Amino acid sequence: MSEVERITVVIPTLEEAGRLGRMLDALRMQRGVALEVVVADGGSEDGTVEVARRAGVRVVEVGRAGRGVQMNAGAKESEGEWLLFLHADSVPADGDLLRDALERMRREEGRGVSERVVGHFSLRFEGEGRRARRRFYRGLERKSALNRALTTNGDQGMLMRRATFETVGGFEEGLGYLEDQRFVAALERMGGRRVTLGGYVRTSTRRFEVEGVGARYATMTLIMMAEAVGLEAFLSEEEQVYAPQHRAGRLRFLQQAKAFGSALLAGDCDEVRGRIAALVALGWRNLWQIPFGIDVWLWPTPHGPTPLTDAWDRAVGAGERVCGEGGPGVECASR
Repeated sequence: MSEVERITVVIPTLEEAGRLGRMLDALRMQRGVALEVVVADGGSEDGTVEVARRAGVRVVEVGRAGRGVQMNAGAKESEGEWLLFLHADSVPADGDLLRDALERMRREEGRGVSERVVGHFSLRFEGEGRRARRRFYRGLERKSALNRALTTNGDQGMLMRRATFETVGGFEEGLGYLEDQRFVAALERMGGRRVTLGGYVRTSTRRFEVEGVGARYATMTLIMMAEAVGLEAFLSEEEQVYAPQHRAGRLRFLQQAKAFGSALLAGDCDEVRGRIAALVALGWRNLWQIPFGIDVWLWPTPHGPTPLTDAWDRAVGAGERVCGEGGPGVECASR
């Protein structure tokens, strides 16, 4: 690039004094970009704000915790044309990551498909349990690079032009989580799209290890299902399904499953049937994860082959073409 790019990095924090310093050090190592770093704090009492101020970055003290409200506040107080929303435990893995990311974003804009583009990085997990559960975390890492529906989240960072952020309307602030999924959904309704950027960020295994790997992954599945069918009563129980990291503890999945079932079956028969139909459709769209999981188990390398997933995609594609052509005797579940 002929001139140094300017990018604002917005970091939402809540009790992150032990991790924020490493993130800020990694940002100082970035080459080929001019950075404005904004720490949007949700009321930390562990010295997070002091860590940020000693590092010389801008601090926005937000009136209440919640990633959506914090990131909106940080963006409002910033100046960069480009915005990167990055969690405090998602650390850039190399010094050229942001420069290369901006180059990729410009190329994507130049394709003319849509000016509204949000970029995200792949993940590499580190921390307690990584080695013992190598295939599990490898599966999450490889899935983070696929750019498929429901495989993108805020841990991967979200890079976009300020104009895109403002057009979408910023992040939702009603919940303390899911702001990333809802932002992407709103973007895609407007004709925008996601793109996987080169490189990766290192993120922590801490939530999985504190809450229990199986229970956290299963609860994440319930959250995605609840979001798909609009079960706000379930999603609003934040302390049970997605507590702030510093208050996280072992999850009681059976309790969460019971709460999900109660919310799913609430209302009249038509409402319940509609929700169940939506869940069946969601399950069908995500059946690819079964062959993908087998691929990862058989080839647990960072860039291993995915022959079973590819075969599934070809079969689904062929079915969709037949469905699209229609004709006598052809019925499609999506119709």
